[in-house]
Amino acid sequence: MKKLMLAGNCQVAALQQWLAKALPNVELVTLSAYHLIRDEGEISSWLSHADTSDLALMIPVKSGYRGFSNLGLEEFQRVLGARLICYPNLHSEIFFPFFGYAKTREGRTITNSEFGGDQYGDYHDFLAMALFSSSLKPWKLNRIRLRLAALNTALIGKLASNALRESDSRMKAISPYFDIMKTTIDAHFGFSFNHPNSTLLNELYKSIWCKVFRFSETSFMPLDFEPFGDSVPLPVPDFIAHRVRSIRGILATQPSSIARDFMSLPNYEERLFRSLRYYQNNEWVVSSNTRHPKFLRAKQFIRLGWGLDQAQAG
Repeated sequence: MKKLMLAGNCQVAALQQWLAKALPNVELVTLSAYHLIRDEGEISSWLSHADTSDLALMIPVKSGYRGFSNLGLEEFQRVLGARLICYPNLHSEIFFPFFGYAKTREGRTITNSEFGGDQYGDYHDFLAMALFSSSLKPWKLNRIRLRLAALNTALIGKLASNALRESDSRMKAISPYFDIMKTTIDAHFGFSFNHPNSTLLNELYKSIWCKVFRFSETSFMPLDFEPFGDSVPLPVPDFIAHRVRSIRGILATQPSSIARDFMSLPNYEERLFRSLRYYQNNEWVVSSNTRHPKFLRAKQFIRLGWGLDQAQAG
């Protein structure tokens, strides 16, 4: 194998870093992450390598994404044929039921570069949004109330189980090269829902190494660093982490180092109130997202927790 073409979202940079070290003599031609592509000429330039490449690896993307007519699975298949191999997007919301991208009223993603952002950059805490819009006077909520809300309802476990099934389905859809990743729940701790840690990345890379490249498992060279370690990490408070780690009966004896860093309830509460101040100053963000699925989830979470607290107080 002499030449590989790579395409994907933000995770393509991590794949390139791993391959550059694992296959130093192979030429890698990498398309910019889909959301960073400047124009159709950039895509055409990448596709011009098709005739001289052995394989192309891509995360599937909808045809015509961002208005580029030559971007998409169908177009890439037309040019590359059987040499195009799809690999899954490691998008795991298991530990992030209330974090996501917010939208403007016109449906555009609210980005930090365009609008100025919260402490999480382009990400938003929909639990903070829902608390801001509720009648519960959120600045008076204490740690116990949030813990009771999570520990006395199955909602967090249900959301995590649904997210895990979605992740499994994504793997199945890319078969025959990628099986469901047999890993502990803690492997799904990431820097965000779309910035996975090296444990989960290496599960994917081993599949590529053995099933796509057909190399031996003994020769696999795992990624030995965190390619997303410099990103803005989203917190995983322990009222979510402890509940989630019990689903499917999978309990790690020791949380990973990433998990230990993120499982900090006081740290999350401090960040929560910081987000509340941001939404007080930017009410338009909240009013533009009251129909967002994660906003509705957060409202349900608060409503269930408040009801439990009221019942115990009585």
